Amino acid sequence: DLVHTLEAGEQALRELPAEWWYIRATARIFLSVAFQSLSEPARAYAILTELDEPNPPDDYETLMVCAQVFIRWAEADLSGLVQVANHGVSRAAHFPESELIKLCRFFVGFCHYQRNELAQAEAFLSEAVTFPYTNHAAAVLNSAVLMARIRLLQGRTDEAEQIVNGA
Repeated sequence: DLVHTLEAGEQALRELPAEWWYIRATARIFLSVAFQSLSEPARAYAILTELDEPNPPDDYETLMVCAQVFIRWAEADLSGLVQVANHGVSRAAHFPESELIKLCRFFVGFCHYQRNELAQAEAFLSEAVTFPYTNHAAAVLNSAVLMARIRLLQGRTDEAEQIVNGA
């Protein structure tokens, strides 16, 4: 229900105090996805980049940059996707448990996979498959699919089957 998503998200940004940056970030992400779904990518980017909170913390700005992976992915903008995802991965030491950072790891791996850089892809995808309970479900399942495909390309069918069964 994109109309109500827009209404609720815009109301949240009007009424939530600036100090509640994490909840405001969540509202911005929902608004961004709604604008993207309505074929308004400029507004989807703007809601993540034109922050009106005074002195936003680095954490907030990083989350807003990382959230752009969803727009880049929906637009099939591989070079923009890897750039934004790499930014998120570079901030991983500051946010080791962030689901968004872990999704950025998946998207970097995805980009390497698309470029047929399988060793690099595996380096970014393997964590989600090895430690599924510490990752977002979307990162786990999508990483497992790509890891299984890499194993099949390597002729390691037993390992591919184990990965699929594990997922």
